[in-house]
Amino acid sequence: MKENERYIELLVKNYKNFPTFRMGRIETTIKDFPARLDWADTRLMVEKMGNGWRLPTTEEALYFIDLSKELEIGNFDKYGNSDRRGYWTESTSFANTDQLRTGVYIDHGRTYGYNIANPCLIRLVRDI
Repeated sequence: MKENERYIELLVKNYKNFPTFRMGRIETTIKDFPARLDWADTRLMVEKMGNGWRLPTTEEALYFIDLSKELEIGNFDKYGNSDRRGYWTESTSFANTDQLRTGVYIDHGRTYGYNIANPCLIRLVRDI
């Protein structure tokens, strides 16, 4: 097992105990995953979480970010993130390139193409 895989497993073990918030047919974690990960490690983390957890669609990510300003479902931009505040979303590509994935930048509430090698924040959702 690779070192980063052990690290992700440890983080996942702790993250599974975070409280969640349910709204309609979606459940989300109250807090961000405690580490920013590149795309490959993010996919590994989602796989290890299991139980239907997934990255949000772009629309879900924008909605939860907007909603977090009104309700106490966790603060998307003040969880120890002092610089880059991009969140991964479930996407296959951005601008027709495999090197970019769609992310949501919370300061602007817009989508951007994030390079798959760069770490981004993670907030998971699942259908209930």
